[in-house]
Amino acid sequence: ADRRDMAAKWDPRLIDLDYNLERFIMHNADAIVSRYAPDIGEAWAKSHGATPKYLELQPYPCPEFIHYSNDRPSQRDGIIRLVHAGSFVPLDDDHPPALFPEVSMPDVFLSLLEQGFALDVFMPPQVDPEKLGPGYDSYRNLARDFDTFRFLPGVSPDNFAEAISSYDYGILLFDYDPKIARLGRLWMRGCMPTRFFSYLEAGLPGIVIAEYEDMTRFLEDNGVCLGVPSRDIS
Repeated sequence: ADRRDMAAKWDPRLIDLDYNLERFIMHNADAIVSRYAPDIGEAWAKSHGATPKYLELQPYPCPEFIHYSNDRPSQRDGIIRLVHAGSFVPLDDDHPPALFPEVSMPDVFLSLLEQGFALDVFMPPQVDPEKLGPGYDSYRNLARDFDTFRFLPGVSPDNFAEAISSYDYGILLFDYDPKIARLGRLWMRGCMPTRFFSYLEAGLPGIVIAEYEDMTRFLEDNGVCLGVPSRDIS
């Protein structure tokens, strides 16, 4: 995001430190490796006046962890089951919507539940959802109000594929409003959320907000996902 927008949350000195560390790396590293597409990497380096060698390297499913299942409860009761894996942005004053559009997830999850989907959320393995602060009350309220929503402890990576293999889709959905969000254009286009590679270890197709353009392209080109514009989630 723009430095002025980031200053709403972070000390400007830390922002400048981060920027200067990036600049140092871009000018002194022999090569840069990241999960962003080459044109994003080129634009990132150009913003620092640098031209390092660049390699896109995506995560990939780990063969030892892969677990597929043909057992789909949805085939018996007709209820499509969604799973969301990973951390959340709490709803509090430290996470302004301009920088953290993911704070809209409780409302998006409510919309999905009201449409008749079932949804389970797995936190990261080291996080106990019972010990999270009031910024996560919206998720607890969903679990209280819907028997089709669960806010679950995380599962270790080596057991995660087996834990989610009977779901129908892995998701990353939130309401992205460009009139509110102040995230950079390159960030939204180039973002490659790694949770989808965990979904692939379980053989699950994914659904991602189409505003993550490169993630949508990567998954749709490989036939394992679809992108949905956030305005169409409802």
